[in-house]
Amino acid sequence: MNRIEQFRINRRQMMTGTTAIAGAAAASTLLPRSSSAQPPGPPSPFSDAVRDHRWAALREMMSSSGIDCLVVPTLPGDFTLHYAEYVSNTGGNGVAILSRSGQALGIGLPPRPGTWHRSVPALPGMLGGAVVDAINELGHATDNIGVVGTATGQTFGLNDFSAQGLVLFSLWNEVLSGLPDTEFVEVTPQFARVAMVKHPEEIAAHRNAAALGEELNQFMLESARPGVSDRQFRAAISQFLIMNGATADVQALEIPPGTLQDGSVINSEMGVRIDGGYAQVTLCIAIGAVSPLTEQLNEVAQECFAVGLELVGPGIRFADVIEPMEKVVADASFWHGFPVLHSLSPVVLAGPVSQAPPPQGRYTPIRGGDIVLEAGMSLSFEPGARMERRDQVKLGTSGMVTEDGFDIYNTLGRTLQRVS
Repeated sequence: MNRIEQFRINRRQMMTGTTAIAGAAAASTLLPRSSSAQPPGPPSPFSDAVRDHRWAALREMMSSSGIDCLVVPTLPGDFTLHYAEYVSNTGGNGVAILSRSGQALGIGLPPRPGTWHRSVPALPGMLGGAVVDAINELGHATDNIGVVGTATGQTFGLNDFSAQGLVLFSLWNEVLSGLPDTEFVEVTPQFARVAMVKHPEEIAAHRNAAALGEELNQFMLESARPGVSDRQFRAAISQFLIMNGATADVQALEIPPGTLQDGSVINSEMGVRIDGGYAQVTLCIAIGAVSPLTEQLNEVAQECFAVGLELVGPGIRFADVIEPMEKVVADASFWHGFPVLHSLSPVVLAGPVSQAPPPQGRYTPIRGGDIVLEAGMSLSFEPGARMERRDQVKLGTSGMVTEDGFDIYNTLGRTLQRVS
């Protein structure tokens, strides 16, 4: 039994707490099915088979890039792909170092069974010196060393959601000062491109996260009733995730302030992370009768979605999927804020993003438009249409590019869900 199955929430019990929310008894009803179940520990590490898959691909990239060693720090806000964790198989704030021909070191990364690196203790304020010592120990002080995360967010391959370029100044300054004869090469786009193609074990973990995300969507659908307040709704979501041993880095929830009532529309997007898997699940809920504008936005979002699903698959340029989807929204004189489609773990591919409706807001360029999709790439569909800022319908699903097309993981987010 995996962790999701072990800690699955009894939805009926949780709904009792949500719909009776006027009282303080809500939290006491949020119980897992088994009273003997223990709280989940940290995410289970991947097997050595995943290590071999990742390291072989990274070393091939290192060889083609002419670098002898790879330095991969954890970045603040690094939510779409935990860079150091990708190399080391453990989370935490630190630096992973992968030699082209030798071992991996984890500077300041916590040791635990199943990790892939030799752990080198270092306090957060002493990481720079420890990295210098490690590179000297490995014999790479006069070599070309690839580094991930030191360039700005405008570097090809990563978009505005990335923390790229946010390596701590004190850390990197100490590394540069301590290794004056080292040639550092920024390889974030190459690293991220390697990480896009998943091992079957990773694919299973992402599918598992999407399954929990689907249960979260179902729970939200059952919780959205007239009289429930926005605060109660948010609290119930948080407790659902906690009780299921999951976290959500992306928590985009557009819900009318106050209590839900006839005509209310909720748009949610949750980035669910559990047991090494990650998925972003989207849901739009309409309470009772909604406005004609909402119905029109729904039609456009549905058409945008259908166009994308028809096109996505192996051998297709990412831009050739995005551009027809964007055209559907633009032709209807609507706009969207977030990308209608992007990759997951990491966000190398992303459709345009805008912070305001045209002409005030500008769309960013398509990220990774020339990259050809291939099997093993994880994607998040988020087709949507909005008018001004408050009226929106946003649909979506997580899934995986396969040899035959696209494997859709979630169904509730594919249509506007209606409750009375």
